[in-house]
Amino acid sequence: KHAPLSILNATTTTMDVKQCIQEFTGTALLLYVINHAPHNPMVWGVGFAVLTFMTGAAMNPTVSLARIVRDPSTAAQNGANIGAQLVGAIVGGFLFLLNSAFEDDTMLAMASTGSAKTSQAILTEILISFVLVTIVFHSGKADGHFAELFCGMGYFLAFTMNHTHLYNPAAAFGGSLVNVFHGNSTGVWTDHWIFWVGPIVGAVIAAIYDKVTNSEHWINAAEEEATKETPSPA
Repeated sequence: KHAPLSILNATTTTMDVKQCIQEFTGTALLLYVINHAPHNPMVWGVGFAVLTFMTGAAMNPTVSLARIVRDPSTAAQNGANIGAQLVGAIVGGFLFLLNSAFEDDTMLAMASTGSAKTSQAILTEILISFVLVTIVFHSGKADGHFAELFCGMGYFLAFTMNHTHLYNPAAAFGGSLVNVFHGNSTGVWTDHWIFWVGPIVGAVIAAIYDKVTNSEHWINAAEEEATKETPSPA
């Protein structure tokens, strides 16, 4: 029997269409769900936990990009996953509008810098994206379904620290694009580049950090040190 597919800790060298379908479905449902309470940390945390359990998807280009940096052999798969996430975010946005009967005052959640300066907004995206990706990476090491739980807790923590950002380029892009075709599009793309550059930098740092701290060199050195410190039986 084949092991159940989980994109939380997937490492593949070939393209798996199932993963793309999972990413599309998970991200579409995510955008539909979170837009009912777009800046509520609990909604994001529970939404990611439940949908990760349902689909095994990352639902975030930041995480997929970090996986490419950590293991370049997964570039084709994770690159396709990013495309599926972007399309899913757009579809999920339109599903939310459909649910709202396309009312004129309905707007999807978009990332916002708030009153912060550009430099502050970028730093926030970098730091919190680093924390978020690191949590997601390590959640994949948990037993049972604790992986999904810790993944959701990571997003809850991120949005508790700052709820005006999204830390998810797909969600930011999907919401902005759908809003362009519905209602007033003024300011939709204002500072949008920040919500790509920041997460990308944070993801790269997180991937490098993970590679360094989990490299065979450090692991072997730690095991050797532990062996030296453990007294041999008499």
